[in-house]
Amino acid sequence: MGEQWLAELKPGDKVLIDNKQVAIVDRVTPTGKIRIGQSTFTKYGKREGDGQWHFVYLYQWTQEREDEIRDERAKNRAVNYLNDFNFKSLSIETLNAIIQLVEKETK
Repeated sequence: MGEQWLAELKPGDKVLIDNKQVAIVDRVTPTGKIRIGQSTFTKYGKREGDGQWHFVYLYQWTQEREDEIRDERAKNRAVNYLNDFNFKSLSIETLNAIIQLVEKETK
């Protein structure tokens, strides 16, 4: 990776871990190692101590990507809620309204 933004990181900066989690840099060592919570990343953005088959990398933070991550998580929570919801307890009128809303959104 070795991008310039990694070399410019300082404590308090936001980064993305595996492009799906926002994190705050805790410390940057003189050799360029980046400390976030209990994890240490190399100056190239690769997490130290990962196994042979799974690697975790840092990605440059943007407000747009943070917003996307927040929206994806909210959507997943809503889907999980609906998966567990007992729709049989609703009236036919309410169910028909839900069907109309879903059909409107999927067209």
